Amino acid sequence: MLPRGVKGNNKAKRARIIAEELKQRHYDVIVFQELFYQRSRAILLKQLKEKYPHQTRVLNKKSISFKTNGGVLILSKYPITETREITYRQKSGPDRLSRKGALLATLEVRGKKVQVIGTHLQAFGKKEIMYGQYQQLHDELLKPSLLPNVPQIICGDFNTLKEVPAQVPASLPANFEERIARYPVMLETLQAEDGPLKGTHQFSMDRPYNDLCTRRKEFRLLLDYFLIRPNQSAAHIPHRQITIIKKKWHKNHSDLSDHYSLEAVVKGL
Repeated sequence: MLPRGVKGNNKAKRARIIAEELKQRHYDVIVFQELFYQRSRAILLKQLKEKYPHQTRVLNKKSISFKTNGGVLILSKYPITETREITYRQKSGPDRLSRKGALLATLEVRGKKVQVIGTHLQAFGKKEIMYGQYQQLHDELLKPSLLPNVPQIICGDFNTLKEVPAQVPASLPANFEERIARYPVMLETLQAEDGPLKGTHQFSMDRPYNDLCTRRKEFRLLLDYFLIRPNQSAAHIPHRQITIIKKKWHKNHSDLSDHYSLEAVVKGL
């Protein structure tokens, strides 16, 4: 949901449909990305308030600013006892017009604390920028918020490739395969664990099959992850999967976002 002033495919209408779809599902926590647009954000928050009464502010929102907010927002069935946020300092291109960063919410789940972190990293930036954001996320949010036996679940659009897709276009960007090396650096820097996706859908940005993606239709990419730092707890993620939610909202469109959603089950809390 791009900010006001950016042309973009009936954002408010899609927000209403997304809210109705989420009401029918049984998630305990929802982490949104790219909720830059105030009207769409207000629609989602209002329609989901009854089911998800505990809601953060959108990431890095300022009252008066030439830049937009960070677009990340967390909704929960469980009480949110504390929030923290950071803004990434190193950015390039259009990302400089937003306050991308990371938002941490501490939840009280059946008497135990869990930290959920939503983040949105630089859109295919240079290696130095990506590595700098990984390091800042660890040093300024994950590490200072660390509590014994309190797991940290980190999710969102990391704009980091896990592997080269089986079918790629002949005209690859010069640094495409170099980007693969960033995934192990990301895990090592964050000191976090990933895991395999269940099911047949393995791409969170599946451009050939997503009708909101109008350029580079040949790319099928996995850019979104659920990572975990157990922090001496028994918490683990045995199930991760891509979930595709579609509903006709225009004669040419059924997809509700350009990335498909990612869901996970956390055990051992």
